[in-house]
Amino acid sequence: MALSDGNRFGLRGRMRVTSDAKKEFTPEIVILYCPNSIAGELDITEALKAVSGFTVRPVKAPCNSKIHAPYARKILELGADGVIVIGCPNHGCHSVGASGSARESLARARELLEDIATEPERLTLMRGERLSAEDIVVLAGKMAGTLRPLGPNPLKGAS
Repeated sequence: MALSDGNRFGLRGRMRVTSDAKKEFTPEIVILYCPNSIAGELDITEALKAVSGFTVRPVKAPCNSKIHAPYARKILELGADGVIVIGCPNHGCHSVGASGSARESLARARELLEDIATEPERLTLMRGERLSAEDIVVLAGKMAGTLRPLGPNPLKGAS
């Protein structure tokens, strides 16, 4: 999948969102998670059905070190307002060196978001071990709280 650089999107600064649009805004969040970071056979989709005020799409990723900047940006372009990457704790990663690689990739992705006048807060990395359904809902709720003042993602439909 080839992605163009941010300048080709024709973005001229951050999008201004009216207060009416923010009142009606329901953040859409994608959670990319390492299966080793959650508790046993937890069904994240089922756990997230009960949330209100935001929508969440959980996606199992084989390892968070595989989530590079272009993929994170593409998820935002395809419509997510925010992305949470949940990975193993540094000391408990099953792939040698993957935790550091994921941290570096996502730091670069946040820099790229700033370069194209998009809030880097829309992308975050969380570490966890045996996270429960309640833990995941709390993380998603915190991200929704971060996204509401930002308003809808200005990259939606940019691809």
